[in-house]
Amino acid sequence: QCYVKYVPPAIESEITGNERRLVDVREQVFFDGTQTKDRLYAMESFRSKQFLWNCESRDDPANKFCRKNISTKTSIRFPARSLKAGKIYIVALTVTSTMNPGHTATAVQVVKAVEKKTVSLHINCRRNCDLDVFSPDESVHLTADCYNCPHDQIVSHEWWCSEDGQEATLLSRGPFLVWRGNPEQLRVYLKVRTKDNAIGGALQTINRNDGPQRGSCEIDPKIGTEAVTEFIVDCHGFETPYPPLRFRIRIGGGVIVSMIPYLRFSIRLPTTKKVSISICDMVDRCVWQTVRLNVEPFPFPPSMSMQQRIEYVMNETAQDLQFGLFNKGFISALVATTCIQTVEQGRLVYSFMADQNLQTGAQLEQLTLLGIHIMARLSPLTYRTAHLMATVFIQLNTIFQMTVENRGWMHWDAYHSLSAMYMVYMSTFGDASKLETLSRAMCRPTNPHCVNMVMLDKLESHMELKFDSLILLRINYWMRSTWFLYKCIYYLGVLATQRHHPYDEAWSLNYSGISYQVNVTEVGPELRDTVILSTIDLIHKVQISPKLMIELRQRLNHSTVLFQVISQQNFHNIFWWYPDPLPAKTSVLIIHAYSPGSSSLSEGGHFYVSNPLVFRTNITEFNDDPAFQPWMANNSIYAQSRVDYYSLMLSDQAMLAVRVVYCTEPMLIQMRLHQKPSPRDGHCLVTPAMKGKRVWMSNGCKRSRAFVAVMKPHLRSLSDPPSGQRSGEGREDDYSAIPLNYSILLEIYECNVWENNTIDPGWNAEYCRTTFEAGYGTSVQCTCTLFGAMASRIIPISAEQHVEYIPQIELFFQFLIILFFLALLGLLIALLILDLGQITAEERRQNFMRCEVPDGQSQSVVIPENEILLIVETGGQMFAGTTSNIKMYFKSPHRNQSALQINQDPGHPRLVTNSTNRLMVPRGSIFIPTRLALGIDRNGRYPSWYCRSVTVVDLKQRAQQHFVVERWIEWGHTHFMRSRDFTFGDQRRSALHTWSTRFRNRMEEICISWFLINPMTGPWQCSVGSLTMGRFCRSCILIAKVAITITLVSVYFDVSTVESIQEEHRLYGGNYIDVSEMIMLAIVIFFIGCAVHFFFEVIVLQAM
Repeated sequence: QCYVKYVPPAIESEITGNERRLVDVREQVFFDGTQTKDRLYAMESFRSKQFLWNCESRDDPANKFCRKNISTKTSIRFPARSLKAGKIYIVALTVTSTMNPGHTATAVQVVKAVEKKTVSLHINCRRNCDLDVFSPDESVHLTADCYNCPHDQIVSHEWWCSEDGQEATLLSRGPFLVWRGNPEQLRVYLKVRTKDNAIGGALQTINRNDGPQRGSCEIDPKIGTEAVTEFIVDCHGFETPYPPLRFRIRIGGGVIVSMIPYLRFSIRLPTTKKVSISICDMVDRCVWQTVRLNVEPFPFPPSMSMQQRIEYVMNETAQDLQFGLFNKGFISALVATTCIQTVEQGRLVYSFMADQNLQTGAQLEQLTLLGIHIMARLSPLTYRTAHLMATVFIQLNTIFQMTVENRGWMHWDAYHSLSAMYMVYMSTFGDASKLETLSRAMCRPTNPHCVNMVMLDKLESHMELKFDSLILLRINYWMRSTWFLYKCIYYLGVLATQRHHPYDEAWSLNYSGISYQVNVTEVGPELRDTVILSTIDLIHKVQISPKLMIELRQRLNHSTVLFQVISQQNFHNIFWWYPDPLPAKTSVLIIHAYSPGSSSLSEGGHFYVSNPLVFRTNITEFNDDPAFQPWMANNSIYAQSRVDYYSLMLSDQAMLAVRVVYCTEPMLIQMRLHQKPSPRDGHCLVTPAMKGKRVWMSNGCKRSRAFVAVMKPHLRSLSDPPSGQRSGEGREDDYSAIPLNYSILLEIYECNVWENNTIDPGWNAEYCRTTFEAGYGTSVQCTCTLFGAMASRIIPISAEQHVEYIPQIELFFQFLIILFFLALLGLLIALLILDLGQITAEERRQNFMRCEVPDGQSQSVVIPENEILLIVETGGQMFAGTTSNIKMYFKSPHRNQSALQINQDPGHPRLVTNSTNRLMVPRGSIFIPTRLALGIDRNGRYPSWYCRSVTVVDLKQRAQQHFVVERWIEWGHTHFMRSRDFTFGDQRRSALHTWSTRFRNRMEEICISWFLINPMTGPWQCSVGSLTMGRFCRSCILIAKVAITITLVSVYFDVSTVESIQEEHRLYGGNYIDVSEMIMLAIVIFFIGCAVHFFFEVIVLQAM
């Protein structure tokens, strides 16, 4: 017969307010026992417990409210004034389990009645204080709760602690207390004061728990064979006030059995020399004992093959598992792993476990250990091994889900061991020395990370590249195993919510390039600062804003937020198999956020948030990757006129950086989008001491072409000349003889999120934005709107190189021309100021002539009313004046013809260019309206004459008639002209001129006379306006106008330097004409010319 003795865990009976508190007799007094816990049940229920309230008071024994057997409810209430001020009352709560009526627990609370306002406080146990006991191996976490006062009304908290009856000391003034020590007893006093001067207090006593004592464990026999010998484990004599005991056996870092509730049990063991046994009580306080023994390897016959050895060891495994002997079958499978050489053999060993319905945390730990032994025997891992491991991870994921859903409790050592084993998985899956080598993926032209050449744009429509079917099969196998491993790690973080609490120190684990850590924080209403998490490998720094913390508290529905952070460097990340076309340097950061009670994993493993998550990656450790060496650009520059250009296509939101591998002399680096950089663009001066530094640029546009220029700086631009040029040897020719040898690497930086899609998995930059940290470019900053698997990636990129030579420009001749113009302008100003009389020969008078009577005719008295005034205007163009004699014929209606002749002295002509001549002639037979004809008697140096107009004025009749001639008079005479233009009188009509006529007249007067050669080739003294000037003066004015016009037009352009001319030559090649620029320049010159002419004609000449 077999008998089982079951000892249930103790009930935690608790009254709100802890052991002692003050109550106000003027108000109702509540006693609450709802926080009582019964660990026998997975879920708390009041139906599983029976409550009994009792009250006793030595100061007030006759109180009818304070008596025995008050109530069987979960809480009781005393009416106002039912207690007397100054009296002390003892209230007890006894709780009995309905499943085990003999299993009870009693909580006692001492109440002092006062006649002043109080608040109800309670000290909550957050960690290491269950059943009012603590373990000295861990810290104690206590928090304060006030049930009848808002949190914002509390002015102060005071936590006073007394160790072993000593004087109490103040340890904290916050809403929580974190304490760690080793006294036998700890008494915690909490005092609270509110804004309305209400006070409250609570007392909690916690005793030290040293775990099971005075016992020993023995194993019999001391010598045996692995997987065959039955070893009896006998642990007796252990004493603890908190039964039941649980046992755990571990060999090295791997568990054999766990959570065994029996004092005596039998097991089988693998090869070992010693066994560690953990003995734990109900509150998880454990002690360890080590037992030495000798377990020898399994004696295989030498003739057996590895396949036969596996079958021989596991001959009875199927039967053992069928009868529920899982530990025996597990040891047989563990021993069989030593014979694995192929993937098929590993699949055979695991096939016995694949169909088992495993549920417990101990089985989860055992199966994880078995998977590690199988994986270790199949190194280097291939895609077939990945397929096998995916089967293991799927079953582990199922056990994880059941453990999380059932809120299974896991041993502290089991949690540590499980975390370490999964870091071994992640490290092995990312170690290049333990993995197969996949061929580099074939490029797609749409992938910006592919080979980046200028010809790529022309070949996009002709290239059709497909993946090899074997590559696709490998990718699918690796993706499957990676995804289920990722899910197991996620559920490992869910289990961490039961083991880590706020105000704990960050728990971390570093194994072979994998940094794993758990951080827990409390999101309270006073949160104002950004939470910063730094990974233990010093690669990543995570920044979580207060808004994001508040969002997590709302989304997770809990004030406690746990962060699982995993940092993986290149070749130590589980996504190494992703087919990158280039040797990317990937630094993976996995961040998950949990809260107690949250266990669901979203599709794809992403947790999207509205407030972004920011993390920075230190890239200074990624400078010495041998895989990047073939992508370096090495070159030498001798002449300062040489510029090395590198062009490439840059995708949207990408960061391009130029990493300086080395340089022998200072050099300039320029970067620009869309077009080649110019000397006036910003540049970075790089010295040989800046090895490893980066010059970076971001692309805010769509896919664009980027240019990088490398050149040798001018010696005069260096504040610290190169060595050898400091002792008077700083000549340009010596500096040009020093070669600049450099090596640079063009890198693209991206912040990506891992997309675990079935069709198109890989890194996606949709949810992240990439920037560089301000400063020296040592960190890449990523801003992402989700939690999950993220990465900052460095990808070397190829570029097409162009070499250009900048022409050496000499501006000495241009400077001479400007100086010549300035000298002439200064000479004109000197003439205007110092000797004004030399340029103003005489003031010109309007020519006025009176007709003389020919010899032989009678000279009668001329009456003004009987005279006609003729106004003759000469043209303003070149040589419009004449030295010939002019004849004028008039023919009025019904009257005889009249003739006049203007005789001129060829040495002193009157009809000069641009002149107005007034003639008073006898009326005779001239009456308005009349007709006009002109004739010429050629004579002198200028025989031709250009007549602009003739105006006939009748002074008696007050009428005048205007004849627009506008013609050259060269020979004979003209026909009679008619005119309807009467500018004064009854028949007044304005003269109508076409726009072309007006434009021509002004062009003759302004442009032809002054801006062409007329000032220098005309007569020695020419009258313009009201002044007569010589050729020298007119030439000075012409040159001054041209100089001022050129000077003002040059203001339209930038300063002409060597760099600006070289820039234009590089951008346009000297053959490019911008039509819009030419039109704009013509408009500017026109207005400047008008202003200059106005200045001379109106201001300067009028002033003279």
